[in-house]
Amino acid sequence: MNKRLRNGLLLLILTPFLQQCIATTQDVQNTNLRVRYVDQEVKQIREGILREVQARQAKVDNRLDSLHTDLLGLKGQMEENAYNNRRLHEENKEMLAGLRDQAARQGRSRDQRLARLDKKLSRLDKLLARQDSRLAGQDDRLTRIETMISRNQGEIESIKKARAREAVERAMEAARAVEEARKARELARVTKTKKGVPELIPDKHKKKVSPGIGEKPPVKSIQDPGQGLYDKALDLFRQKKYQAAHDGFAAYLDKNPNGKLKVNARFWMGDSLFNQQEYELAILEYQKVISDFPYHAKAPAALLKQGLAFEKLGDRETARIVLRKLVAEYPKSDQAGVARKRLRKLK
Repeated sequence: MNKRLRNGLLLLILTPFLQQCIATTQDVQNTNLRVRYVDQEVKQIREGILREVQARQAKVDNRLDSLHTDLLGLKGQMEENAYNNRRLHEENKEMLAGLRDQAARQGRSRDQRLARLDKKLSRLDKLLARQDSRLAGQDDRLTRIETMISRNQGEIESIKKARAREAVERAMEAARAVEEARKARELARVTKTKKGVPELIPDKHKKKVSPGIGEKPPVKSIQDPGQGLYDKALDLFRQKKYQAAHDGFAAYLDKNPNGKLKVNARFWMGDSLFNQQEYELAILEYQKVISDFPYHAKAPAALLKQGLAFEKLGDRETARIVLRKLVAEYPKSDQAGVARKRLRKLK
């Protein structure tokens, strides 16, 4: 290859001379010098190329050694991974077999539990069916009982009204008897003066009063030991806690049956029941005031409230009788004026 390169260079150099076909000694010497120079250049180029090729060869060898080492490492790692994969595969096969056995056992156990639950549900369905039949029978009985209670309540309401009317009638009879007895006592007390003129001794116990409808009793009385109970019950009444007020007045009467405020307590008990729409019971409480304490300030108020209670119950006829009695026996009372207005509306 070097020989060819040299011959080519010689041909290149000699070409001008060959073209002129004239060659001198000096030209030959110059040509030889040029050839030697070219040979040196070629030698240097060849040595440079050789050194470069050797360096590259060394680098390639080093790279090949490194790649060979890496390849051996990868091969070892691949063999290790293959071994680990085979081992994991075997372990997975064993685990999968165990899981299948466990699932099969659990499936059998679950089937057994489901079968037991089905039996229990079947029994529960039967029990519920029997209970439903019992409840249906109980519903029928409850319906009949509610019907009976409804009829009984109607009868009880009628009985209460009848009792209230009877109480009013008894009170009116008692009032007439008291009036007749009073007249008899007055006739028995008639005396003659020196001039022969009879003098009537007035009844010291009769005292006509005309309090207002909403008259409040005295708040404090030092002589009444139950004043605290009474005041507490009255405060409850003013707060519209009527059931608690009723119980408070009842407690006062239990502990102080002869207290100075017993008539007032009885009247407020009636008002507590009236405000709870317990009109029949209120009528009976008012009647105790009317019958037992006809000369007390609360008597005309009790008569008025009694008439209003009968009106609330729809018994207008009895309401008129009670209001007429109030006008007749307490004509100058404030309650009598209210009763006259109510009588005009009840006609």
